[in-house]
Amino acid sequence: QLSVTVLGEAAGWTALFNGKDLDGWKASGKGFDVKNGELRLLKKGASPHLMTTKDYADFHLRFEFQIDRMTNSGLFLRAKRDGSNPAYSGCELQILDDFNWEKVTDSKLKPYQFTGGLYGARAPDTKDALKPLGEWNTYDVWYRANRLTVRLNGRPMHDVDTHKVGGKPPFAERAKTGFIGLQRHAGGHVKGESFARFRNIFIRPLN
Repeated sequence: QLSVTVLGEAAGWTALFNGKDLDGWKASGKGFDVKNGELRLLKKGASPHLMTTKDYADFHLRFEFQIDRMTNSGLFLRAKRDGSNPAYSGCELQILDDFNWEKVTDSKLKPYQFTGGLYGARAPDTKDALKPLGEWNTYDVWYRANRLTVRLNGRPMHDVDTHKVGGKPPFAERAKTGFIGLQRHAGGHVKGESFARFRNIFIRPLN
């Protein structure tokens, strides 16, 4: 687990995950743990998501994730704490096994359902940015006011005014500040103890 360097602190970076426990995060039930410096989403448990104890508005978020076959997860941004669906009270960036989902489920994904998609609103600009299963991926997310910019493994996913991308409810009606969350939505096809892992989660404010 990387630590925030002196230069990183000077640039405003702080760690959202300490690599040891879930300090700074909370869930409504079980389904998460920490092992080998990684925050893991477990197959067993009932909690639908894990959320930061603090709220965030304008920020640059960076983290790494690794997924297994048939993983279905996501990153929530600016989500409300009122029990509503975080994907729509704030927004969600998809994390999915793009390689196997349609074949195994005999379904057809909508363009915004693939990894990098802005759920319910916009397909990613770049396809095939997700690395093969078992490899580590890097998300970079900049969110300032209405502007959302996203890169996956350095490749552009979004650079948009969210008030112009559509979606229901419209982004103009969604929260301007809220928690950052990790969705736990594995499905029944995942083998093993965990299906997704996260590490090196850092954030810095944008003025």
